[in-house]
Amino acid sequence: MQEPPEGQDPQTTVDTYFDGYADDVKSGPGIYLFAMGAAYVGAYAGGKREGLGYMVLPDGGLYEGHFKADKFEGQGQYSYPDGSVYTGSWAGGLKHGPGVYWDTVKDCLHGDWVKGIVKGDAMYDQAVVRFAGAFVAGMPSGPCAYTLVAHRTLCGGKFAAAHINDCGPTLRIDGEFAIPAGSGADAALDEDGAPIEDPDKPPLPAFPKYEGLGFKSTVLPITMSDVAFPPCEGLVDGIFNSEAGVVPVPGAALFSVTAGLMPGTVA
Repeated sequence: MQEPPEGQDPQTTVDTYFDGYADDVKSGPGIYLFAMGAAYVGAYAGGKREGLGYMVLPDGGLYEGHFKADKFEGQGQYSYPDGSVYTGSWAGGLKHGPGVYWDTVKDCLHGDWVKGIVKGDAMYDQAVVRFAGAFVAGMPSGPCAYTLVAHRTLCGGKFAAAHINDCGPTLRIDGEFAIPAGSGADAALDEDGAPIEDPDKPPLPAFPKYEGLGFKSTVLPITMSDVAFPPCEGLVDGIFNSEAGVVPVPGAALFSVTAGLMPGTVA
């Protein structure tokens, strides 16, 4: 167990470490309790969190997965205090690489992240509509497609009824988003690798008004077959030998092309 620094009252709340050392540094499996309210259970190497572990943050967030040099690195799952869950690749403590994010309304975003931001092709699946398109700096930009699934909208009230009466089968609408020119460009870096602020760079559209974000349809809507929800891409494998191919948030509605919408089903 780690002792309080010399001269400090032992009753004062301090970080506490239990378990092994090698060459006077934390090594092997261990438990670390932070005075600020966080806790870590997992592997250490060279005094750093390294390998598989669990970490609970002061706000109640939970990370399960791989660590490197005290940071989230490799495959891991983060359960946020608001109930949303990200499962996928991490680097340097940030979402980086392929991943799946289930949000607070039980919808699913799957694609690639770069330093914590969605970038490139991604798909956002909701119970009644699917969006597939390109993202720049976390914003949709470029070609995209909306798929409005008629039979999944049966829980959507008047909107659903109007769509089915007017349009019938599932529709796909191709379009294109645009952001202000230059607003999505990667920032130049200084010699330490920190981004250099450019006062002339136009701002990205942002919540709540998304000023500067443009959209246009590129072709007339076409009909297509129904698609299931959640998508196969939205199913994730647990980290510590937990069940594979699951929805990581409770209460998500399921839609099968053969069985239809099952809003009472807990995924």
